[in-house]
Amino acid sequence: HIVKRKDNVNSLPQIESFISGLEMIRGKRALGAFFLSFLVWLSSLFALLFALLSFGIRIPMYGLFFILSVINLGVVIPSSPGYVGTYQFLCVSALSVFGIYKSTSISFSILFHALWYFPLTFLGFFFFWKENLSFVQLKTYQKGE
Repeated sequence: HIVKRKDNVNSLPQIESFISGLEMIRGKRALGAFFLSFLVWLSSLFALLFALLSFGIRIPMYGLFFILSVINLGVVIPSSPGYVGTYQFLCVSALSVFGIYKSTSISFSILFHALWYFPLTFLGFFFFWKENLSFVQLKTYQKGE
């Protein structure tokens, strides 16, 4: 449904929500958000580098940026829970640009996916438990009750 703004411009509620979220990031917060984002990408690059090296895969440095970009932009597309299948396809496709065999790429993609997916999932469950949340509460919250 469409929301009427004060200035009589129609917009979608999701856009309104996104804009109001961006308005919160100003000054030092913007710098902090940029810095944290930079650290996440940097740690992802190092994780990718070490994972590739553990498989004996050597690619140029720009290849790390290319592979991470393909994977991260590709998983924006709606897919299965946890990006299973989509992640592997994107990773194998990106590695094929550098002449990496498909069998090696598939094995690598499964390992690299698991390296971030399982720790983050367990961390999420830990905080879910720590905050005394339940799935019933989440369902109730989603329904707006």
